[in-house]
Amino acid sequence: MVLFGIWQLPGLVPKDKPLFEILKDVHEALNTGLLVLVIVHVAAALKHHFVDRDATLRRMLPWVG
Repeated sequence: MVLFGIWQLPGLVPKDKPLFEILKDVHEALNTGLLVLVIVHVAAALKHHFVDRDATLRRMLPWVG
């Protein structure tokens, strides 16, 4: 593996196709989970601002008003 196109990093584990498939699935699941968390967080902030009409979003983003 080459990091930033500069440094050659040693392989930590030998090439293993079944392990690759498992880790690829785990990587995709974690990415999807993170995306869901970000979307829920943004939705909650907007709910506080537009539905509850409290100062939560204004405290996080002072330029919102």
